[in-house]
Amino acid sequence: MLLDEAMNLSMKVSLLDRYDNHAPVGIKPNDLDYAVTLLRGF
Repeated sequence: MLLDEAMNLSMKVSLLDRYDNHAPVGIKPNDLDYAVTLLRGF
C-alpha cells in the first residue's frame, strides 16, 4: 500500500497461519504470526 508517493513510502502487512498437526495435547495447533513493514525506496 503506497502511503506517500513523494517520499516513495509504502507499507506491507503480512499474515502467516501456521498449523502443527503434531502439537501436544492441551496446546493449540494453530498459531497466527503477523508483521507490519514500512518500506522506503531510494
